[in-house]
Amino acid sequence: MLFRASAIIFEVHNNADLSQANKMLADCSSSSHTIRLHPGTYESIVISNLCDSSSIVFEGVGDEPSIISGAKSIPNSAWIQESEKLISVNLYDYNFTADDLGTMVTGGAVSDCQHNKTDLIFNDEIMTLARYPNIDVENNTWEWVNIDNGTQANGDNTSLTILSSTQPDLVQRIIDNDWASESDPWIHSYTSFDWTDEYLKIDSVAVDDTQQGITLRVPEGSVSYGYVGDDARFYGVNLLREVDQINEYHIDLTTGKLTFYPPVPFNTWKDSDIDAASMTADKVAMDSSNAKNAVFRNLVITGAREICLNALGVTNVTVDNVKVVNCGHDGISIDGDNYVLINSETRNTGCVGVRALGGDPANFSGGHNRVENNTMSRNALWKRTYMPGLEFGGYANEYIGNHVSDGPHNCATGGGNTHFTVETKFTGNTFENCAYEASDTGGFYSCGQSGAWTNRGNVATLNTFSNIKCKIEGRSVQGCGGGVSGAYLDDQMSGWLFDNNTFENCDTGVLLGGGRDNHFSNNHFSNNSLAIHFDNRGMNWENAACLNNGTYLAEVNELLAGDLGSEWKERYPEMVSLSEEDRLCTPVDNIIENNTYTGCENFMDASDDDINSWGSTVVNNNEI
Repeated sequence: MLFRASAIIFEVHNNADLSQANKMLADCSSSSHTIRLHPGTYESIVISNLCDSSSIVFEGVGDEPSIISGAKSIPNSAWIQESEKLISVNLYDYNFTADDLGTMVTGGAVSDCQHNKTDLIFNDEIMTLARYPNIDVENNTWEWVNIDNGTQANGDNTSLTILSSTQPDLVQRIIDNDWASESDPWIHSYTSFDWTDEYLKIDSVAVDDTQQGITLRVPEGSVSYGYVGDDARFYGVNLLREVDQINEYHIDLTTGKLTFYPPVPFNTWKDSDIDAASMTADKVAMDSSNAKNAVFRNLVITGAREICLNALGVTNVTVDNVKVVNCGHDGISIDGDNYVLINSETRNTGCVGVRALGGDPANFSGGHNRVENNTMSRNALWKRTYMPGLEFGGYANEYIGNHVSDGPHNCATGGGNTHFTVETKFTGNTFENCAYEASDTGGFYSCGQSGAWTNRGNVATLNTFSNIKCKIEGRSVQGCGGGVSGAYLDDQMSGWLFDNNTFENCDTGVLLGGGRDNHFSNNHFSNNSLAIHFDNRGMNWENAACLNNGTYLAEVNELLAGDLGSEWKERYPEMVSLSEEDRLCTPVDNIIENNTYTGCENFMDASDDDINSWGSTVVNNNEI
């Protein structure tokens, strides 16, 4: 006869203990397990708790942090002083492989992280892959130069030209620093629009025979949206000869040589600081996917080349007081049912800060997750656009009291063409200082290119949207003319309630892009150039998707004809009107009422006559 222990507590002091504790979890021999990590740094781990009938607590204990790291350290003794400012190390001599170091990649300009390289971490900050022009380290702003003109179709590649007449210093810089002879030169650019960026390999660098400029050639088809217009912003990257400012580094994949310009002179490093420099190596630092009935708390997770904390397909899991920093892709990626992510922090992520999803909206099942009292900052350090501090979606999830800030594009993104989202609530969150490097976007952004009329019952209340402004300076494809909004319901996104929120110091408070059945009430708009933009794009340039043979109506009819069609009709009778082709492309039944505003140049840019003809209502909005 087997007797099952009621509880096991395992004290962990080193990696050997951690490995043994993890093996113990897999045998399901106890009703509960507590794994206590004492202060120190531990290797990356895949948690083995897949037992339905047992629970675990996995926690850091003690006054100092318990750190799980996917990074490999570089001892101080490994470095060589190359010059007055530069130091170097051969990573292949210190247990790194070519796979660890990764490669530069391009990808979809909207959806892909485009990051497959290791990052250098120094004193708990991600350093900068060598580039020109440099980042302004004093105020942490990214500097750019410009394409003067481009040719999209040129046989084997796309030609991007910089003219001596407009940018003589840049042309001379490229010649003097010999970008043409770099082993793997790239550019990072807003090539097509100022709302999407991408990495492009430089196939060749050619000096014009008449010395009128430089032409950079990139692979044909690598520019995702085509070369749209001149003035596109870019910088050169992955360039050894541009390691010329503190925090910059370069890795030669052939030799394994890392060249680094440290922010602290090498001769001042303390001998005891053996972990002052490290490289992200393991793709995931901690993987707790498929965990059930588990608590993870009081931990620091860092140094993954991709995701620091991966928690997919979890059930009844709590992540509490977990600090996640310096991750190549995402800080936390979690989905499942009945999980709680609370009191945690993400900072310094190459792409998304927190991706928190879960549930099946089409079937009104699962989900019911809570993301509360977390901070997400400094996301999108690598891929700049569509990599938010918070990515949301699913069914009946709640996002409460979080603080999301300091991202170049969206603070939060979800719903619509990102993730089907139904009956999700945002309460008491703060979204600030986002979207400063882009235009035609929002701090809080939901796009209706898919699911515009089926994402229903979503609510935002008591949130603050602050300092969300376009700050593009100099030349670019669109500049700030494309606008930035505190909250942006794009491409006929419908069915949202925004009640009792504050929009302050934004270019535009809310953009309502042709959707229907949205309700904006009791909000306050302070010191925005425009409080609300409201348009009827479905009646003009975005007409195809909303016609009776378009994708929007097809999505509605599919749900209404499905197994839960009657429940969809009961919960959302307005969808029945849609199925009967009720003014399909007209932004009907939007209600904008009882809002207040102060210090705004205008409250709304749509006329009363237009709004009435659209079948929407704007009443009792007052300047105070």
